[in-house]
Amino acid sequence: MARVRYSPGLECTEPFLMEQGIRQGFVLVPLLFSLLLNDVTDYLLEELLEVPIMAGRTVPVLLFADGAVLIGCTENAAHRLLNRFYCGKISSVINSNKMMSMVMRPSPGFKQKQLIDGVSIETVKYIDYLGIRFVDKLHCSNHVWKTSLVLKQMARVVLKFMFMVGARSKAVATELYVAEL
Repeated sequence: MARVRYSPGLECTEPFLMEQGIRQGFVLVPLLFSLLLNDVTDYLLEELLEVPIMAGRTVPVLLFADGAVLIGCTENAAHRLLNRFYCGKISSVINSNKMMSMVMRPSPGFKQKQLIDGVSIETVKYIDYLGIRFVDKLHCSNHVWKTSLVLKQMARVVLKFMFMVGARSKAVATELYVAEL
């Protein structure tokens, strides 16, 4: 039986049976997920893989909430990243129903059907992720450039809002403006 302390006043949840994993919606899920994925980028880069370099940094994976986007420069690199991410130390299970594949600038001989452990993965022409649309016809550097433009536009909107609120927000607005995009 387990209990979770959820306040500084030492209040605990009712005892519950926990054999393996935790139930969905549980108060500790975000924290445990963050701890699990904290070192995943370094782990993925322990093996030399063909992954893109964006703004001088090697970027094998994008993580947000409970989603992950694995980025490989070749089909082989993408498969190796997938195996290392899901079948490595963290022993995750692949949900093929929620998985998609997109190849940027596919070569003429590229086979559209992707298989992971014998299961067919849907190949798509674009993926929307965190408000950014990644399209299969563009090179990765085009996506980085396009994303930086969107971020600069968003920063201008936030600055305009903050300066309209009053002088008390100018310090925060100035810090946001000089932040590297």
